[in-house]
Amino acid sequence: SVTSKIHCLTANMATVCYYMLLSVIGLSTNLHNALLLGGWSCLSSFVFAAIPLVIHFQVILLGSLAVMKLFSIPLGIEEIIVASNAAICGPVTAATLASNLSWKGKNRHRSKGLTIAATVWGIVGDGVGSVIGVAIARILLSTVQSNAPTIKM
Repeated sequence: SVTSKIHCLTANMATVCYYMLLSVIGLSTNLHNALLLGGWSCLSSFVFAAIPLVIHFQVILLGSLAVMKLFSIPLGIEEIIVASNAAICGPVTAATLASNLSWKGKNRHRSKGLTIAATVWGIVGDGVGSVIGVAIARILLSTVQSNAPTIKM
């Protein structure tokens, strides 16, 4: 029918738009400057970024195992991966990942629910993280300003 063709077309167009967005973000990085001109700062930035990712991976792994054991909730690897992506990358990449997972047979209906959940919780995470980040920045700024030496002229 016409509506199923429109639905298929819009889903494909949305996927193409997601890929274009992710491509533009990736193309905006300048790897030459980062790798060759960055020197030690590039390596330290990589280590600085890798430490929270390793901690995040451990928390996600242990947390999902604890939830499955304590509450007897069966979590699939898809839910765990999409939740991790929503926590780190945000709603856009999580929705892209959720909609493009290889859903087969009767589990295909989970794709829509997981895409919506990834988008909603990614947005909530961005909002909560922004508020916490601003609060921490204000605390650190006030601490630095109160400990700064005063210069008398």
